[in-house]
Amino acid sequence: MTIQGGLWIPWYCTAVILCRTGGALMTRKSRFAFRLAVVLVALLTMNGYVSAMKFSQPVELGSIFNTPSRGFIFKGENSNNGKSYINKRWSKNERVYEKGVATFGNIEDALYIYYDDNKKLNVMFGNKDGKNVFSYSMIELTYVVRKIQTDSTFVLYTLNRVAGSMGSSNWIILGRKSDGVFVKYLETDYLKKQYFQNPRYVDFNEIYTLNDTIVISYKYFEHRGEFRFKWDDKAQWFGVEQVVY
Repeated sequence: MTIQGGLWIPWYCTAVILCRTGGALMTRKSRFAFRLAVVLVALLTMNGYVSAMKFSQPVELGSIFNTPSRGFIFKGENSNNGKSYINKRWSKNERVYEKGVATFGNIEDALYIYYDDNKKLNVMFGNKDGKNVFSYSMIELTYVVRKIQTDSTFVLYTLNRVAGSMGSSNWIILGRKSDGVFVKYLETDYLKKQYFQNPRYVDFNEIYTLNDTIVISYKYFEHRGEFRFKWDDKAQWFGVEQVVY
């Protein structure tokens, strides 16, 4: 909007005024095209963002499980170059992997998972060359991998650490940009410390999307609520809003 004579006048009204006052410099066809463009942009502006982001609902791709007797069990991965073996102490049917690289998602936008059970930070999530990764320690834990499509040039992956005897639930949201760079947008373990006095008693549950917003519900003692992460096109990041039921 612009200021005109002490009054707030929408920018598109000002544009039409300029079109009329400068009409001598414009042909009839050019004035018509200019006015049409102004009207179209004005309608988009009055309806909100010109191109607000939209997210698909999360789709589960698979999971990673670190066994009590060492090694990883994968489900739903697209590829896995690690050497596997049958660990009869844990499972007679599922193959266990000690070290390697697995992928989830499509080839063109895959999430790469580097795992090595001989290291303290035994799992890394990120890109193909292994230089843009995020490291975590998985000890007898399960991470469920989901994918969220967007109508923009990047995709989102969510990693849900399932609550169990060795830890509480956690959600990690990674974004893969069109150039292959991964960004960690948020992690609910940090939210626990910021919003709750006793973080260990917070349990995050379901995840879903509402247009340009990701919603994750939680339980804290007898209280329930949700966090809403709304995408900000200008900041290219997520805002955070807590809602208590």
